[in-house]
Amino acid sequence: MSYRTAVTRTALATVAVALAALAPPAMAQGVGAFKPTGNMTAARYSATATLLTNGKVLLAGGNSGAGAISSADIYDPATGKFTPTGSMGSARYYATATRLANGRVLIAGGYGATSMLASAEIYDPVNGQFTPTGSMNYQREFATANLLPDGTVLVAGGAGVSSVLASAELFDPQEGVFTELGSSSSMGVARDYATATSVAGGKVLVAGGDSTSGFLASAEVFDPVSGSFSPTTGSLTAAREAAGATALADGKALVVGGYGNSGFLTSANVYDPATGNFTATGNLGVAREVPLTVLLESGKVFVAGGWSTLGSLSGAELYDPASGRFSPTGSMVAKRAWGTATRLADGKVLVAGGWGPSGGSGGYRSLASAEVYDPNGTPMPAVTWAVANGQRTVTATIVRLPATTYTLTAKKGSTTKTGRCTVWSAKVVCTLRPGAGNWRFAVTPRADGVAGVATTKPFSLRS
Repeated sequence: MSYRTAVTRTALATVAVALAALAPPAMAQGVGAFKPTGNMTAARYSATATLLTNGKVLLAGGNSGAGAISSADIYDPATGKFTPTGSMGSARYYATATRLANGRVLIAGGYGATSMLASAEIYDPVNGQFTPTGSMNYQREFATANLLPDGTVLVAGGAGVSSVLASAELFDPQEGVFTELGSSSSMGVARDYATATSVAGGKVLVAGGDSTSGFLASAEVFDPVSGSFSPTTGSLTAAREAAGATALADGKALVVGGYGNSGFLTSANVYDPATGNFTATGNLGVAREVPLTVLLESGKVFVAGGWSTLGSLSGAELYDPASGRFSPTGSMVAKRAWGTATRLADGKVLVAGGWGPSGGSGGYRSLASAEVYDPNGTPMPAVTWAVANGQRTVTATIVRLPATTYTLTAKKGSTTKTGRCTVWSAKVVCTLRPGAGNWRFAVTPRADGVAGVATTKPFSLRS
């Protein structure tokens, strides 16, 4: 089951340290830039993050690395700082969080101090406090939760105490009660670690996940009018759990990455509610499970971080629905898996917490750090070019971002030569003397095994 495989792969982080040490560091290129912001008051991974109606973000619960925590923080984009708010009644991670129509936030289920939880609580931004509400009919972690057009919340699937669940329930905010859907209205397949996306018509697409029989490619749709699930016409092109999913501007849904029968996945699918079918679209540049996905104001989809054979990832990509392709964008300052990503009111994206390298100790830890992605950030790398030694040697000086590598090459016809790059504090200096002729030089960044967008410049050199 996914709650076991996820824990197993998290435990393998110590093994992945050796791989991460060999992996290419973070890349910084393409339009879009990450900048550090204030730290949370507690390190946390697998927390919940919810944009509030006042433009601030609620970060709640998570795992500190030593177990579930109950504390919560509020992030203020105006100051770039996190401040503590009221704590939850129960420590929990792998929970769901849903902003209700009245602006309050429902936190449900998850894993607590010793077991999965059925309890739920509501956060009120006015007084900054959590209060208990009715409990779910089942204990569940890795479940999905979606706000429906009538203001109720659909909670479906997840890992239960003894098995993966097919059951679903509706939460009524006015009554504070969860009502289980009948067996004929619940999902046709038990699944946890699935994706759940609101699509056109107010319906909810639940896709993939894991079950007692293995990874799933099947999907089903909940119709709030009929109050029941029905299978989609088509299935995902590959079975997967722990994928990323985002509702697109046209009412379709993007499902990307995850972990399947062949391991970590690069493939992505687009679901069309008009036909009920999935179609393959461009592949990610880097295979990743638990990727962070956010729809940007431009209609493109931000995909960042996650977990792979390299361990936690820092690279980020943008999906363009118009072209059906992914392209690299600015890389995160920190490598993160099981973090959170929230689009802010100004169109930027807050990325917080997660599970990442602990630095010099060579291990992994829960993270308190956070950063903000600006889709309109400065293109990178920033390169200063110079020619010396009588028009014979080209030097490229690059502003160095944390854990970033670069390669300097020169191409003339079919001939390509590579220079030498040296790190000097906050800069990287690359030099190359390729010989006489008209050469095109390029500085190329690289992260997570994938080359980014190069900065190029032509030079005519002497012998």
